[in-house]
Amino acid sequence: GGNVGGGNVGGGNVGGGNVGGGNVGGGNVGGGNIGGGNVGGGNVGGSSAGCPLPVFTRLNLASGRQPVAAAAADVTGSPLPELFVANYLDGTVTVFARTSASAWGPSMTLQVGQKPHGLAVSDVDLDGRVDVIVSNRDDRTISVLRQTSPGVFASRQTAPVGGGPLWLTIAQLDADPFPDMAVANFDDSTISVLRGTRAGFVPVTTVPSAVPHHVSVADVSRDGRPDLVLASHSLGRISVLEGLADGGFAPGAVFATGTNPRAVIADDLNADGLPDLATANYGNASITLYTATASGPFAPQLPLLTAPSPMTLHARDVTGDGHVDLVAAQNTGGIALYRGLGGGSFASPQIEPTGAAPYGSTVADFDGDGRLDLAVANFASDSVTVLLQTGCSP
Repeated sequence: GGNVGGGNVGGGNVGGGNVGGGNVGGGNVGGGNIGGGNVGGGNVGGSSAGCPLPVFTRLNLASGRQPVAAAAADVTGSPLPELFVANYLDGTVTVFARTSASAWGPSMTLQVGQKPHGLAVSDVDLDGRVDVIVSNRDDRTISVLRQTSPGVFASRQTAPVGGGPLWLTIAQLDADPFPDMAVANFDDSTISVLRGTRAGFVPVTTVPSAVPHHVSVADVSRDGRPDLVLASHSLGRISVLEGLADGGFAPGAVFATGTNPRAVIADDLNADGLPDLATANYGNASITLYTATASGPFAPQLPLLTAPSPMTLHARDVTGDGHVDLVAAQNTGGIALYRGLGGGSFASPQIEPTGAAPYGSTVADFDGDGRLDLAVANFASDSVTVLLQTGCSP
């Protein structure tokens, strides 16, 4: 990769430390269905006309230094979500809210740990208010900022994890109602699993895993228990850690990917009710698809989709036609929308311009018009690009 903003994003030294790739890049919200339903949040059943070629209106917002992750959630009680951006060099999370029908501005800045990387928003204590969770690369911790009243957050609580935590995932990993967490620790090749409680996250186990860059959750073994799916950046593979009856995890299947996978997502990409997998492969500019089959875990990988330097990956029905689409932030510039055609196939990408070195991204309906919009943190230009879906090309 090339030098970006003073740090090498391609290989991924950023600001002196390795920065990961990541449904992904921001904003895993809540637990979500993991047994074969839609994990990414897109509609998978049926179809409608939708919009095969959406028109986006672009807004560029100034962020903190070297923004790496983005997420979206409503924390003020308004009908529209706020945008959260983790700033790697500042050790902060900037929260953006709409100041008018056509303008946005930062509404607050939250202090977290040193070099935050992973970012999620979820109601971790089940009090009906969305909280903010961040992994801090240099601190070897996660930070939890609880929302105590609309738009007001308490000082951060911390919990220890492994070395060099990159992306984190919030999901239901046990039988109690509280969301749990898995964190990919790149530096010491482990996954930290933390159980959610009303009082906060409690570390319960550390699972060996070869240089994990990103972690997702899905029941890929189909035994009714959640599994962890890991992208190993330097090894060019994804690995499954199968969930056990006692709450632990054991090594499972391993699948080859393209070079330097930055992210792995689990979602039903072909509307057959089974969770499929997709990886964003930075090193050879591709996305690899793995289709679940009724007789076994996954069919041989589908042909690679071209995706210049993909950093993050989402599966959502952005075009509104009932088929899951793929959204990939590209470190070389731009964010790519791959329209789902049904049956797990995708059209050539529609590329939308962004700032320099786009990194973490999120998908949400920011303007309340019923259409999904995109947002991406631009690492090298200290900005975030919001792409509002405002029309449809004929």
